Formats: sequence, C-alpha cells, structure tokens
Amino acid sequence: MSEDRERFEEIIDDIGELVEEAISLLSDDRMIDRAKSYWYAHIKTALDDDHEFMSKSTCNMYDTLEEWRDLDGVSEDE
Repeated sequence: MSEDRERFEEIIDDIGELVEEAISLLSDDRMIDRAKSYWYAHIKTALDDDHEFMSKSTCNMYDTLEEWRDLDGVSEDE
C-alpha cells in the first residue's frame, strides 16, 4: 500500500509542476490573469494549501494524502 501512497504523492507533485509549466508558457498578461482567476487557481487550490490564493479547498489532494497516512499509521517522515 505504501507504493500506492508514494505514487499518489508523486502525482500531486507532477500536477503542480505541470500547472506551473503551463502558466509559464503564456505570454499575454491578460491571458495569464484570466488563467490565474480560473483554471490555474482551481488546480492549485485542489492540490494543497501552498498557493497564492485566499481561498482553499475543503479537501485537497494533500489532505487526502494525510488522511491516508493517518489510516495507515504512517508519519510524514516515512
């Protein structure tokens, strides 16, 4: 089960890296502002609480990972 949990954590990181890459490809300021107001913000807040936005998700992917660790009795260091 720890392999699945580790892969889940990798997916969180991968999505975070990909969304950063996607936003960096945009060159038009208006387009960047619209993206950050919609899809970028939704993805970032769905991943974890480490973002620039005031709102947060009720249950983001990192929250799910923490819940999974708690169920398995695993500390974050393991």
